[in-house]
Amino acid sequence: MNTMFKTFAAGVITLASASAFALPTGGGSVSFSGDGSAFNWDKTADSFDFAEADNADVDAVSGGFTSDFTVGDKGRFFDFDYDGDFVSGGAIWTSNGITFALDTINTVTEGAASVTIEGIGTLSDGGASTIANAVLSFTANGAGSFSWSSSTIVPEPAPLALLGLGLVGVALARRGQKA
Repeated sequence: MNTMFKTFAAGVITLASASAFALPTGGGSVSFSGDGSAFNWDKTADSFDFAEADNADVDAVSGGFTSDFTVGDKGRFFDFDYDGDFVSGGAIWTSNGITFALDTINTVTEGAASVTIEGIGTLSDGGASTIANAVLSFTANGAGSFSWSSSTIVPEPAPLALLGLGLVGVALARRGQKA
């Protein structure tokens, strides 16, 4: 019985440590905006060219992001292509030690004076914490202004349920070997 308790305790500790995140996991969003002095949109080349310094300000925060960002925080966006030469996994922005890397991208609308893109990416804090499937929305116009919103999806309990079932299976298998 003592071995069964140890196995159960190890499982509980594993579950507790697996759900400790430094990144916002409870859903929410962070929104950045910038003006024309720090940004250039090239419609012909389907690319964004940002100044090589802090070039955006946080203008809205909600949900799990409120512990990492406040309105007025600075962010840095990096140059990227959104059509044709897009490279998956490249860092798009960084702020307060958190980086967003874009995995997929879709051009929603593109006109003579504006473009809107959406995609899915990964948030990382530079350590062990990452969150996949963060959603982005980016809008830019020919006057040089842009806005960006990133949000996280609330994780479903299915992975924890699978881990729990696996631990129950291990415990039952160990119990069967002793008999």
